Amino acid sequence: MLDEHFTITPHAGVDRFLFGMDRGDVISLLEAEVVKPFKRGAETVAPSDYLPRLGVFFYYDAAMCLEAIEFSAPASPLLGTFHFLGQGFNVVRGHLSTLDPDATANIDGIISQALGISLWVPLGKNDATAPVESLLAFKPGYYDRRA
Repeated sequence: MLDEHFTITPHAGVDRFLFGMDRGDVISLLEAEVVKPFKRGAETVAPSDYLPRLGVFFYYDAAMCLEAIEFSAPASPLLGTFHFLGQGFNVVRGHLSTLDPDATANIDGIISQALGISLWVPLGKNDATAPVESLLAFKPGYYDRRA
């Protein structure tokens, strides 16, 4: 079984899960995990997969290839040696500015195209110390078609 620690390689994937992998290959790497398929929205073509024990979501494009992985507690994704989840918005913003000066902060998170990650901080608009609640690691171009 997978543990809750995951290492992000910008624009390539997370651990053995590489962006562009077929959904079947992703499922086979999940070993004995309970996988709950779901649709992100009415306009979504491909299903997504959720691992409730770990708080990890796998998102696929229309060709059923892995395009992004989202982490929430209890998952512990790392970029280098930095843990994002649970850290305050101000701490994360400061750390990301040293890695990617062009990272874009908005009212509820940050997107770093250079690092291939985005962070969701739902209470960040009103509280600079609000914790990061999820991290999305994504393939290049992921946000281009969502603009």
